[in-house]
Amino acid sequence: ASVVLILVVAGFLSLNAFWAAGFWKARDPRPFLSGRETREDYLSRHLDFYPAVRYINLNLPEKARVLMLFAGDRGYYLERDYFYYWYYSGEALRPILERAASGEEVLEGLKSLGATHLLVRDDLLARYLENAWPPEKLRLWMEFGKNGRQTLFSARGFTVYGLK
Repeated sequence: ASVVLILVVAGFLSLNAFWAAGFWKARDPRPFLSGRETREDYLSRHLDFYPAVRYINLNLPEKARVLMLFAGDRGYYLERDYFYYWYYSGEALRPILERAASGEEVLEGLKSLGATHLLVRDDLLARYLENAWPPEKLRLWMEFGKNGRQTLFSARGFTVYGLK
């Protein structure tokens, strides 16, 4: 009985060892731990949103307030004030788009939330806009895109916009 118990425990521990080996191989922290790679380079290599966060930290004013749209709660590396709507980013946009009659009103709605900038996960925002809104509301968003925001940085599916 004790041999069977030891084999079962060893089997479970071996599964953990295989997982840990795979995790170590995927993350490969050796260049960072040895000093050949900076923290920023390591994070940029592994986190799709980190280049945008790095841009924000280096380039936005100290008083910037970033609304994260469809970017989740990924603000833990941000050195600027940020906010997001848990659980679903569409809840930040829904009332703004429902009330807006122009791109300018979309801009004013975002500013009324206190946002000076947006950090957007592009694919999820596009899917939300296409699936949740009729063409006339999409035109408002496009108008807002032309006149109400400025693309500051874009990489790996994340874009930073400044609100005009």
